[in-house]
Amino acid sequence: MQEENQKLKAYLSTDMQNSTGQPRDSEDSEFEEVDEDLSKEIIQHPDAFTRVLDRPEIQEIVVAHHAFQGPLPPPYLLRGYQDILPDAPERIFQLTEKEFSHRQKMEEKALDGAINRDKRGQLYGLGATIFTVACATLLGLTGHEVLAGTVIGTVVAVAGIFVLRQKPSLKKKTEDKTPEEE
Repeated sequence: MQEENQKLKAYLSTDMQNSTGQPRDSEDSEFEEVDEDLSKEIIQHPDAFTRVLDRPEIQEIVVAHHAFQGPLPPPYLLRGYQDILPDAPERIFQLTEKEFSHRQKMEEKALDGAINRDKRGQLYGLGATIFTVACATLLGLTGHEVLAGTVIGTVVAVAGIFVLRQKPSLKKKTEDKTPEEE
């Protein structure tokens, strides 16, 4: 049995890869057949599979990978931390709560900043529009009606573009509605 394991290890380490380190194409089909055969044997004899896994040389080959996503580790890891440091889970929870609180504050600040920037832009735009209309009115009163009309036309066009950009058009609203909503 020991000899078979050594042969298998030698085969896997030297004969399994070609010079580029990639599996050989001719062996791929062999491995697929062996894989299918092994799967059938494991299903038919689960106790034998368990005995094979208990062997130390096989345990060296088997690797376990544990991963988790999210702010908190899974309960079994929390218990492990608690074994090492009794208040570790509580510290982890506090740290997570602080992180959430900080993230919410930063998102709120970013949102407030964007709203204030938009308000400032609207006020500056309103001021510039009023100033331009006043200048155009002054031009019209002083005999420059064509120039005043051009300035007013430009202001109306720019204001129209700004307003239409901010609000969806009526055409888009009717296209977005489903037949059930109409």
